[in-house]
Amino acid sequence: MKRALLLSFIVVAACSKPSTESAKATPRPNADTAPRVVHVDPSLITDGRVRTATAEVRPPRAEAWIPGEIVPSERGEADVTALSSGRVATLDVALGDTVKRGQVVLTLDSPEVGRASAEVLRTRGRAVLAQRALSRQLDLDSQQATSKAAIDEARAEDTSARADLMAARTLLASLGGYEAQDDDASSAIAPTRVALRSPIDGVVTQRFVALGAPVTSDHALLHIVSSSSRIAIAKLPETLDAAATAGTRVRVRPRTTSTETAKECGGVVLSNLGVVDEARTIPLRIGLDDTCDAFASGRYVEVSIPTHTSADAGAMLLVPLTAVTDVRGSPTVFVAEGALGSFAPRGVRLGPSLGADVVIESGLAAGDLVVIDGVVLMKGELLKNELQ
Repeated sequence: MKRALLLSFIVVAACSKPSTESAKATPRPNADTAPRVVHVDPSLITDGRVRTATAEVRPPRAEAWIPGEIVPSERGEADVTALSSGRVATLDVALGDTVKRGQVVLTLDSPEVGRASAEVLRTRGRAVLAQRALSRQLDLDSQQATSKAAIDEARAEDTSARADLMAARTLLASLGGYEAQDDDASSAIAPTRVALRSPIDGVVTQRFVALGAPVTSDHALLHIVSSSSRIAIAKLPETLDAAATAGTRVRVRPRTTSTETAKECGGVVLSNLGVVDEARTIPLRIGLDDTCDAFASGRYVEVSIPTHTSADAGAMLLVPLTAVTDVRGSPTVFVAEGALGSFAPRGVRLGPSLGADVVIESGLAAGDLVVIDGVVLMKGELLKNELQ
């Protein structure tokens, strides 16, 4: 009996002992401590949408480079439109062509213009008859062979006919048509051809119609951009303590994929709109010097704005303010790791902001390569990865 009980105890103990494989099982990683790396398309880096800079130990700079874009000024772009419907008869310019103000860029065949031309012919004939009738009444009056009432009636008819002719000519001119001359009046078809002209000097950048296409008065046909009347729109972060009042001199340079030296030109702040947009930035209108002629409309640039920094500040570990974002309540930067396009979020402890820079008290080391433009994209990719 004792032997049977001892055997049962051994069997139970063996069944309750954990297996070797279970004992060596890898514990489930904590989501908060697991490494997180954000991967983006390397073309975003080469195109300049994602830019990096090195964390440096240095004194703070007295200026900040903020993003901007070259755009046409209010008088630097124009649409070519038609005031009447019709079909495109000729296209006289191509994309990229340089045009002068008043130059014919395309023509239309417009039935509305034909009707307006016919109305001019009709009212012109009526005006001629009314003028002749008035002349006859005045001749008869000199012979005392007519009445005062007949003269007044002829004069009123002449005035009305001339007013109708003026209105018809004005309508035809506003539609872009031309008035048929006397030798054209016998034609069975009223003129319908309309010439559309460029409102400004510039370059044809967009074409919205093809030869023979129908057009209406509510659609643009061509878009023309001036090569000389341009400004820059810069985005000033609302947290940046900068001198951005009208008249402030600035520097402008092309936006590149890194912070290497690029050709610069000068400019001046024209106006500070003073309104914070959805990106928490304040748009600045920057007038460009003649030395900025090489910057075409649509090009991304950077604008140097003077900042309010202490002149006696010593060297400290700094990164641009734009490198820091908030991730679930923690100040975070994205540090380049491994292959091109790979970045790891890293929590940091911040010190004071100094102009365009912020002091990093811990979390980074000098020489770390951090994202300074495209941080919002990085944060979005990080949060999206965590939800998957």
